[in-house]
Parts: sequence; C-alpha cells; structure tokens
Amino acid sequence: KAKGGIMPLADFRRECVNKLIKSAYKAVKKADKGIRFGISPAADTDNNRNALYADTARWASENGFVDYICPQVYFGFKNVYKPFMFTVKKWMYITNCDMYVGLPLYKANRADKYAALNDKEIINEFVNNSDIIKRQIVYLSKLDKIKGIYIFSFSSLFDKNCEKEVNNMLEALKAY
Repeated sequence: KAKGGIMPLADFRRECVNKLIKSAYKAVKKADKGIRFGISPAADTDNNRNALYADTARWASENGFVDYICPQVYFGFKNVYKPFMFTVKKWMYITNCDMYVGLPLYKANRADKYAALNDKEIINEFVNNSDIIKRQIVYLSKLDKIKGIYIFSFSSLFDKNCEKEVNNMLEALKAY
C-alpha cells in the first residue's frame, strides 16, 4: 500500500496465495475434470490466515479452490488451545466441500508440549491414554459431514511406541 498498492501487505500476500491455489485447481481440472484437488492445511484457521497468508476457511467454503479439505487436527481432546472436538466442529461449520480429518498417530505415547502450559495431565494425554485415535475415529464416524480420515504418519503404524494405539485404532476402523 505504501508503494501505491490498493491493499495492506497481509491482504496482498493472502490474495497472491489465493490466486495460486485457484490456478492450481483450474490447471488440475483442465488436465482432467475427474481428478479431485484438495489441500491438507494446519487446523488453526486463524494462524493459517494471519501468519501463513493461507485463507483456508475461504478455500473450504467457496467453489473454485478445492474439491476437498483435510485439516490436520493433530490435537487431543484435552488440548487447552485447540481441543479436538471444538476444532473439528469449527471446520465443519466453515466447510462447504468434502471434508476429511487428519489424526495424529505420531503423538501416540508421547508428551504433547503444545497442548498446555505446565499442565502435566494435558501434556501427557497421549502418554496416559492408548485409545485417543480410536475415540477420535468413533467421534468422527458419527458426523455425516466427515467423509473419512487419514493418519499421520505412516511410519507410526510400525513404531513400537504406538503399538497399543494402533491396535485400538484398527478396532475402531473395522467398525467405521
């Protein structure tokens, strides 16, 4: 704006990213209309918009950006900042395209230092419970708007530290 532009720098950056995503979507559809184009953004829509200049809420709600969105909801149920169910519901509210949810198997049996400040019970939610992913799958299976899930990361399926969580997760997937 200081150099003659018509919008603040953050808005300019955001619009550049929006144009990039829209262009990628159009290029994919031009190559083959049957290909589905989607994005797997971080789950924090405010941070996406304000720090990464990625207007993921817009992409999920307006035609011409994506066919599906897969937010990385890598949070536990007790997370102080982004509790799992609240975050999923927020995404459901803003999404008009198909929605899948990314789940954090990589956190199984590990402390989550970003879940709270100095609250060991919350920080250790994934350490003290070996059925969080299972419970997340069960919760998501009851929501009509959710088309499916994905697990991050593949290597966690074979990690001995995640073995109990994987077994519980597989039990939930069989019923999904």
